[in-house]
Amino acid sequence: MLSICTKSEQKWLQCVDQLNDLSTTNYVKLSGFDGSVRLFHTPFNYGLLDIQIPFTINNEKQMNDMLNERYVLSNSSDVIAMSDVNSSVETRKRNVHHPKYFNATEALHVIEVGLSDDGMPVNGGSIIVVQLPTSACSPTKPPESLDLIVIVKSCIYCFDKRSYARDTYMKSHLWKDFRIRFVFVVGLPTPNETDVYHFDGVTVNLGRNAFGLSKLYKNSRWIAAKKLYDESRKFNDMLVGSFHDTYFNLTSKMMLSYRWTTTFCKGQTPLYLFVDDDYVLLPGNTIRLVRSLNASVLRSTVGGLVHYTSVVARPSKEKFDLRWAVSVNEYPWDYYPPYFYGIGYLLGSNIVSDASVAMAFTQSLRIDDSFLGIVLSRLNRTLTNMKEFSMDESTPKTKYFLVIIDIDTADDIINWKTGDIMNH
Repeated sequence: MLSICTKSEQKWLQCVDQLNDLSTTNYVKLSGFDGSVRLFHTPFNYGLLDIQIPFTINNEKQMNDMLNERYVLSNSSDVIAMSDVNSSVETRKRNVHHPKYFNATEALHVIEVGLSDDGMPVNGGSIIVVQLPTSACSPTKPPESLDLIVIVKSCIYCFDKRSYARDTYMKSHLWKDFRIRFVFVVGLPTPNETDVYHFDGVTVNLGRNAFGLSKLYKNSRWIAAKKLYDESRKFNDMLVGSFHDTYFNLTSKMMLSYRWTTTFCKGQTPLYLFVDDDYVLLPGNTIRLVRSLNASVLRSTVGGLVHYTSVVARPSKEKFDLRWAVSVNEYPWDYYPPYFYGIGYLLGSNIVSDASVAMAFTQSLRIDDSFLGIVLSRLNRTLTNMKEFSMDESTPKTKYFLVIIDIDTADDIINWKTGDIMNH
């Protein structure tokens, strides 16, 4: 798709219009894939893949929305009396979200039998792939047996960060006999992009200098799209979704990542490491951490840096709100379930597979880290706090066990030619 749509600025704008008004009908199932991989054609004669979980209607079934989690206060049991964080004497009421339990095995059976009209997934829209990577989990190559697949959440304009990653921690000699693959996940550039976004009672200014980006990549962002295609064709390590690549589509990016791994990487690795492109991996420490984990429970691993307080940010009286603010109408509780900081975390393949199904039945939330916490809570999974994902790089000893570090400090910590941690 990108090869056709980036031939000219006019062609790019035509493709954008089509993606904004996409009609995913006339599917063609592909041989060799399960039913979740469906190809459909567009008027421009390029094919797109939809990898959403396929759902069918069975009017004989009465589901009563039993699988879906919606952000609505149902009864008084959602409000629990707890001690005030600032006082051991006074008590107050706070809303604590206890999501509905989701059994992925039972859900898949129900999906196979068919869903009733009122049981259709609340978050089950199309997940469109416009570019698949071939460096990992390629549908045209034999399956691999890997130790780890790293999925890097990247932004459309982060060309320099991706280049740095490929030139440093992704170099194969640093991983020796450790079997690893890397994939960047991005969306598409947004024509006539703005820094200011409005939601329900929330106004956010991302402060990314949209005007400067317009000068660099044109208002249409065609130059960025062309550069993205050239990069993808050269390195073959990019998973590109059809959504606009903005901060507030990170949940869409996450859902694309999970569905891709579940669909194309099945049986090829027991473990996934999800990392933000503001951070880099320390290869030696990563290898030691993975090999220290109990092999018998590797596929059920849930580890990272846990955000325990999980306070929901609300709109303020200022002109602009925090970028992670949500209104009471969007999310009525005061606290999210525990979730990982988005810098990086480890999930076993069984967890990723179950989560990819649960996400479809969980109302979307634009704060992706919190959304994942809700999904993992629905799966009744306990988050393990791992010291290897600490953001504290101030103590000299931490660099000898940290798995990820800030990209801006990396060159002072590791010798990328040898992979050795430097002593200062």
